[in-house]
Amino acid sequence: MKTTLVLLPGMDGTGDLFAPFIAAWKGPVHVVRYPTDTALNYQELTAFARRANMSKPLKLTHAKPLQAA
Repeated sequence: MKTTLVLLPGMDGTGDLFAPFIAAWKGPVHVVRYPTDTALNYQELTAFARRANMSKPLKLTHAKPLQAA
């Protein structure tokens, strides 16, 4: 069984900025899109992301942005 990559969006909540990455990705991917009609704190965002992917085990990985030298 292939692992589905779950992408959590940044501050805009849409995940639209992932488009170039998704186009290059060779495996299954699911972008969690946060609600745009209400503000959620980090705890609520975490719960929302878990509910969006409840059918499969979830392994969270944090990617740190690259910084210019």
